Amino acid sequence: RGIMANLLSNANFETWTNGADNYPDNWEATSWAPTSVARSATAYDGSYSMSITDTGTVFFAGQLVSNMVTGADYTASVYLKSSITPLLSIRKGSDKQTAIANAEGSNANTWGQVAVNFAVPAGETSVYFTVGSEGSGTVLVDLASLDTFPHPAEEEGG
Repeated sequence: RGIMANLLSNANFETWTNGADNYPDNWEATSWAPTSVARSATAYDGSYSMSITDTGTVFFAGQLVSNMVTGADYTASVYLKSSITPLLSIRKGSDKQTAIANAEGSNANTWGQVAVNFAVPAGETSVYFTVGSEGSGTVLVDLASLDTFPHPAEEEGG
């Protein structure tokens, strides 16, 4: 397997130019913004992860990724740790809301990888990579990845 080219910036959550009690570089509040976002020393890999907390019902942090190829296949993955059900949601970049693909993580409060394959919908040239939950609590986020999904010719039939 070749070396993957991660399309996300600061995907390891190690860079926090705006301080430990703010969003990490290249990540932002979605329209379902968490109550709080902070740097956490509880990391799956490296020194830090992103801790997002909410007291409401739905909350996500996200990163807009441009220059996506319409119709192309991609894989999104992230390591999540939570006692509530964490969610990885890939949304249309044009409205930052319409879901393309979702994957739930474990609420066992241990690090686990959550991954989903998806195709960029017609008319879209960007996607919104979001992580969060539909519950009240905290989700730790680390080692996010967005890359093309390989499709060898032998898997496409014919």
